[in-house]
Amino acid sequence: MREDEGIAIGFGSRRKVGEMKNLEKVTSLTDFLRPSDPPLDSIMRFLVLDTLNNYGASATFLNAVRANGMVWTPAAYGYDREKFGRFPDRSFSIDTPVHRALRTSKIVECGNSDSYLFLGPHGKQAHPEGFAYSLAWPVPAIGVLVAFFKDEIELTPIVETFFLIIGGILSIKLSSPEYYGPLGIQQPSKVPVVTVALTSRQWEIVEEIRRGLTNAEIANVLNFSESLIRQETVQIYRKLGATGRRDLMEKEMVIPTH
Repeated sequence: MREDEGIAIGFGSRRKVGEMKNLEKVTSLTDFLRPSDPPLDSIMRFLVLDTLNNYGASATFLNAVRANGMVWTPAAYGYDREKFGRFPDRSFSIDTPVHRALRTSKIVECGNSDSYLFLGPHGKQAHPEGFAYSLAWPVPAIGVLVAFFKDEIELTPIVETFFLIIGGILSIKLSSPEYYGPLGIQQPSKVPVVTVALTSRQWEIVEEIRRGLTNAEIANVLNFSESLIRQETVQIYRKLGATGRRDLMEKEMVIPTH
């Protein structure tokens, strides 16, 4: 056997071990959630101490989108609550890596304790020992999960798939009526969180469309070119699954306040 073949086999073995560990963690989380409806904070605790333990997770929090379009944090684990206090409500139009995950529905790297953009005035007090890495990824129909890690993580396709599966499992569980109150959300089918994929400018355009304005009129109101408004409108239709202006105007949604 050639040396490069031995290296390839070694990498393949490590990959299989990683896949098995991830599968075990997925099964463990599913078993934890299946028999009951644990409190949100208990779910966050389980994620840190079990599900994300192999990756060195130290803390996590869940961002949910309220019925009024504001982002808030209904659950967290791994923070000094006395020093940090309550997470403030905020508009997802604020440009942060965490909100980028909300807008794009993709995994977003959020940096370490020196580069992470905290929203609260006492954010760094929540992590007195610091952290080497942080990630935000979608929990479809609910919001986004943010986790902090002691070491950096290589986002291989296997790792990305694992985090997305975790988000999907949480989405299924938290979409049940028992969690509407704790999450501060309406029934997902009435106010789909896919709407948070819009940028703040696209939300402005949606609001003007629903007022009945044409592309030319919207361009004049928002001080953009008509061509840009037309391009953005196409993106809005695609993201919201609308077939056109009439369909968009008839959709039940909440326009977020900025």
